Amino acid sequence: MFANTVGRAPSYRKIGEGFRRAVEAAGLQAPGKLVIHSLRHTFASFLIASGLDVVYVSRQLGHAHPGITLEVYSHLFAARDHAATARETLDASHTEINGMSASKAVAVVTAVETADPATGSSAAASET
Repeated sequence: MFANTVGRAPSYRKIGEGFRRAVEAAGLQAPGKLVIHSLRHTFASFLIASGLDVVYVSRQLGHAHPGITLEVYSHLFAARDHAATARETLDASHTEINGMSASKAVAVVTAVETADPATGSSAAASET
């Protein structure tokens, strides 16, 4: 935060008003009410989605202990873990059926789709 001309922090109300004006000017919309505290939840969500553990996220948010973080964000940790398990299961199934991982299959298909029919080389290779 920045101090005003007499060295004091602006009031929470003034900060909220400024945030609401900025949201409106940017044309941002959300399913619920978008308030400055929403930025804190977005930050936490990004940390969790990036695979960071609960202790790190808790410290970044200034929580007294990780239990508070889990109380508020446990659904995000669960969703992240579920998505990782689903990806691993699907990739293993794809490998078993097709003999290669899904990520390798995507790379092969991409290379074929971007190949120059005249030369047989990929477009990415010819750009370098």
